[in-house]
Amino acid sequence: MSFSVLGTGMYVPPKVVTNDDLSQIIDTNDEWIMQRVGIHERHFSEQETAAEMGYRAALAALENSGVRAEELDLILAASVSGETISPSVSCEIQGRLGVSCMTMDINAACSAFDFMLETAAGFFARKKVKKVLVVGTERLSRLIDWTDRSTCVIFADGAGAVVLGEGNGYIDAVFDVKGGLDVINIPQPVGSSPYYQRGQERKPCIHMRGQDTFKFAVTAICRDSVQVLERNGFSFDDVAYIVPHQANKRIIDFASAKLKVPKEKFYVNIDRFGNTSSASIPIALDEMNRRGMLKKGDLLVINSRELHSTKTWGETEYLLLQIPYDYLSRAVGGISLIRFQEYFPSITMNSTQKRLCGCLFELARIYTEKEEGYLLRFSSVVYDFLYILYRNYAHRLSRQAREKENRNFERIEEVLQYVNVNYKREISLNEVAALLNVSPEYFCRLFKKHTGQTFLEYLSAMRLARFYQDLVSTDYSITSLMDRNGISNYKVFLRTF
Repeated sequence: MSFSVLGTGMYVPPKVVTNDDLSQIIDTNDEWIMQRVGIHERHFSEQETAAEMGYRAALAALENSGVRAEELDLILAASVSGETISPSVSCEIQGRLGVSCMTMDINAACSAFDFMLETAAGFFARKKVKKVLVVGTERLSRLIDWTDRSTCVIFADGAGAVVLGEGNGYIDAVFDVKGGLDVINIPQPVGSSPYYQRGQERKPCIHMRGQDTFKFAVTAICRDSVQVLERNGFSFDDVAYIVPHQANKRIIDFASAKLKVPKEKFYVNIDRFGNTSSASIPIALDEMNRRGMLKKGDLLVINSRELHSTKTWGETEYLLLQIPYDYLSRAVGGISLIRFQEYFPSITMNSTQKRLCGCLFELARIYTEKEEGYLLRFSSVVYDFLYILYRNYAHRLSRQAREKENRNFERIEEVLQYVNVNYKREISLNEVAALLNVSPEYFCRLFKKHTGQTFLEYLSAMRLARFYQDLVSTDYSITSLMDRNGISNYKVFLRTF
């Protein structure tokens, strides 16, 4: 015996923040965010704590299920953004509900909802419980680094919950977790201990390597979905919906294309709610439930970031499969550069980038792996892997160019000061370009981009301003002004004006 889902609930704060709103406080815009993560708006809490939002989602789930709070035997909650380490979020929700059942927190970020359902399945199998409340709730806005536009546009606040009862809907579950601090890291404050050796503290906010997260997400969804369905005698034709963790719309789009599964089978609401971590899947399930999208006997596939999960839907026994999430850190398969350019016809590469891709393809050929009894040779997984590396390489080149230009902009200020002091004599382009150690042509482009005018226009305007100042503030004649400014030719003097 496992369980069935008796009801669902969700809560999001009333404060809606659009991409245009974010563009007022950080360097971003709606087009940039939509292209990269597919989010248009999200909800942020102004007053509600993670526990309060979880409590409100729990009330909605209890009402939807017809179960009274007093009937609960266990409350499982997950949050990485609770306001207190102790009491736990599950204890706070229990106190607000006014019950005295056992509670437990599970800290697994985006995968926590799946861990909680697997934990609940164990309690049901041992006949220790009859009714269980599962809550994922996050106030990620308090953990966001608002100076990092690559992460602050992604995460949001909200809570989702399900009520579980006895049943036989939970079919299969495989967990595969990769530990480490390299991809996603949320440090705790170091405190004030006099014995703590300081010097390596990181800001206590979300640190995420987006490209790595994207890479293993697409890889695992494609490979492991097929594996778990085949292992249980299903195919994608049997699947009613795929409910992925709402991490990034592009991850879902890539998975849909590679699996050749219509996008209509993927339930997506990240455009309206952003990434709410442990709350994203129960929020999606509640929307689907209340929209009447789920029918008896439907097979659902649920994917989260570190893993994927298998569960059943409600007392009407909708089936959900839990899928393992394996971080594939090496490329598999082997393809040619020509094949790569056929797959991505819109990408134009210079000779350096072509050499880079050639090296990557050679690595892909070397690191072809055999896993789970079948050879992943010529796997299309490698397309995404190499595409991500290529885009990362191109972004790094662009960033280096911007940093170089920014350094030159700072040195332009030195040029302006130099000209301000030496304007009386003839100053050549070669002279000022040599100050930056660049060519005169590059200096001209850089100067105009920085000041909005050419160097000669700036020099003439400054000389004109100085001459005019001398003219109106002194009794100098034209001749004395020419002498004062080191100009011996009358025509040159007039041309300068």
